Amino acid sequence: MPRMVLVLAALGAMLLMPPHALAHAELFHADPAPFSIIATAPPRISLTFSEQPELRFSTVQVLDRNAKQVDRGDLQADPSDSITLTLGVGDVPQGTYTVSWKTLSAVDGHVTSGAYTFTVGLDQIPTGVVVSQGSSTTATPDRVLGRFLTYLGFLLQFGAFPFVGWILLPGLALGAATYNSTERVLRRTWRLALAGCAVALLAAIVMLVEQGVAAAGGSLLDGLAQVPAVAFESRFGMLWWARVVLVLVGAGLVLLARRTPTPSVLRMGMLVGLGAAFVQALGSHAAAVPEIAPPAIILDWIHLAAMVAWVGGLVFLTLAVATLYRSPYAGEATRVCAQLVPRFSAMALAAVGSLVLTGVYQGWLHVGTLTALTSTQYGQALLLKIALIVPTLGLGALHLLVITPRLRAASRRNGGAPEVVRRLRFNVAAEVAFTMAILLVVGALTNFQPGREAELALGVERQLSTADVRADVRITPGVASYNTFDVRLTDRRGNPIADAEKVALQLDMLSMDMGISELSLQANGDGHYVGQGGSLGMVGDWSLTLLVRRAGLDDVRIPFNLTLVDQTTRNAEARPKLADANLLMGIEICLGGIGALALAVWATRAQAPRRRRALRGVAAMSAAAFVVGTIVAATSATGLPNLSGGGNAPATRVGPSPTPADLGQVARGQAIYTQYCATCHGTAGRGDGPAGKGLNPPPADFRVHMQQGHTDLQLYDWISNGFPGSAMPAWSSTLTPDQILDVIAFIRTYGSTP
Repeated sequence: MPRMVLVLAALGAMLLMPPHALAHAELFHADPAPFSIIATAPPRISLTFSEQPELRFSTVQVLDRNAKQVDRGDLQADPSDSITLTLGVGDVPQGTYTVSWKTLSAVDGHVTSGAYTFTVGLDQIPTGVVVSQGSSTTATPDRVLGRFLTYLGFLLQFGAFPFVGWILLPGLALGAATYNSTERVLRRTWRLALAGCAVALLAAIVMLVEQGVAAAGGSLLDGLAQVPAVAFESRFGMLWWARVVLVLVGAGLVLLARRTPTPSVLRMGMLVGLGAAFVQALGSHAAAVPEIAPPAIILDWIHLAAMVAWVGGLVFLTLAVATLYRSPYAGEATRVCAQLVPRFSAMALAAVGSLVLTGVYQGWLHVGTLTALTSTQYGQALLLKIALIVPTLGLGALHLLVITPRLRAASRRNGGAPEVVRRLRFNVAAEVAFTMAILLVVGALTNFQPGREAELALGVERQLSTADVRADVRITPGVASYNTFDVRLTDRRGNPIADAEKVALQLDMLSMDMGISELSLQANGDGHYVGQGGSLGMVGDWSLTLLVRRAGLDDVRIPFNLTLVDQTTRNAEARPKLADANLLMGIEICLGGIGALALAVWATRAQAPRRRRALRGVAAMSAAAFVVGTIVAATSATGLPNLSGGGNAPATRVGPSPTPADLGQVARGQAIYTQYCATCHGTAGRGDGPAGKGLNPPPADFRVHMQQGHTDLQLYDWISNGFPGSAMPAWSSTLTPDQILDVIAFIRTYGSTP
């Protein structure tokens, strides 16, 4: 018992471990910043991702407007930051350049890609296209099939061990099965388990080839050429070899158990199966979540193990019932099934309870919001999975509450009841069919981008309407940066409005007087009108008005408001919070302990005193779980800080903490401002400098800006990295951090200027 308490305490400690990973390897920060305008070409560009990329399988290119590569081709990892890649740039002339990138995550093996532009020359007008970052997680048939075969192989190979040890052998003995029936059921069981070994190996080969194709980004032949590198030079390859070794060891144990199914062999098989499930969890979505990767991996591990025990056991139960149904001995099928079904139901209840608890946590972790649940592929697939689970559980309840009592009643009679076994045979076969459909959906889930990330990629959406016009407005990425705009217009009957003379968005910054700018949208077919620009480049509250002009009709104007934040802030707000994770985890540990106690009481209510002693042990474990769960949940009151001091979490890129200004600092800042800033912002900070008169948007008026509550960290970031969508250059290569702080101290003085 002390040993079990220590295990629970260790689990609780792991739940409080610091962060190790973020999401897939999405672009987190770039220098020069996306869509920035800089004075001179940078000697190197740097791209920082949300988790460590595999350098061997990553590509970054800098292209001019003619798609000619102008970088030096010397992509390398930053020696001081494992999540940053750098690339040298040649001595390029003024103009707009596109940075195209593709990377393979070292954490979960997913491939992400994207592109953005930056402009060299303060007097240049940005050109080029906007390409959002994306990932190769689309659930194509081959990828879904690969995942489906992986799970099918696991549950057939490793689901045999707990079923034989806990269900089949005791059920055959207590049901007084004949030697011939026992031998026939065991032979078919281990034969199916061997087939599972073959399926698992085939799935491993399929997944390796698919990963090679994803890394190559080309044809099947290109992917095959990359297979050796993927297998021996990536984290995916390391996990792949571990899976293959465990599958082969499991196959050896299946062959050994086929000859002598001793308890020690069966226990070894269960342990190897747990190891295989853990390796699988290390390469799943759970390994790439913000701040809480260790507990997420543990729960994903439990989820996989419970699935193997439940679904694998269900498949083997179906096989056993079908075999016993053909028994020539009167009443044998009824007697044995009367023992098998309640035993399997007890194991299934424990497994399903674990699946529900871990599934709720995973749903919160990867989806997070009701919008993501209904609007993303991941959320929709999760809803389909739940819809398939409901009838599956209904059939299980039918076995437990209806068929089991009938089997027990029939077994007490000498004649047997073949019609009850026939009904059982049909029901378990139907339950297996539902679980196979669930596995297909899970195969798609593991290939879809998690709902939280996919919802971010959707941007901001508004549904607007008047008496005769309906408008669906989408702004992507929907942050204070360069955005793309897509407006779909329909009439009151839902028909597209494709003949509008003018469709435009009028933009007004509410936090300061910048005037009203207008962005005209171009027709793109089927009632869509699209455009792009950096007009929404400032953090704060905005008022937008959609203008629709049609021949012979009054103009339609539909106002709506937006609150914009920068991309980093939006990413941080969307990530799961550690305090919320601790609260949910603590509640689930408590519920798990209570559920285990309730299941033990139900399973041992009519057993011998020896089983009653086992119940006392479960009660002690339940109490320990309740204590650990309460402690973990209590940490959500204050949350836990990031104590890792590193890992893969991106470092904040806003420079040193500003210090209170003094007169000397203000004087130094004024000298720097006069030399570098006054040409655009003017000597009085009004945004009326000679070089700024032709810029759109115009330079900031510091008399207004300094009264808007911008923090020193925000100002430092804008001065260092430039302001997206404007002509504001990045000064980090010209000014030192102390000089930037001096400038901030000086422009703060404009806040009191009338």
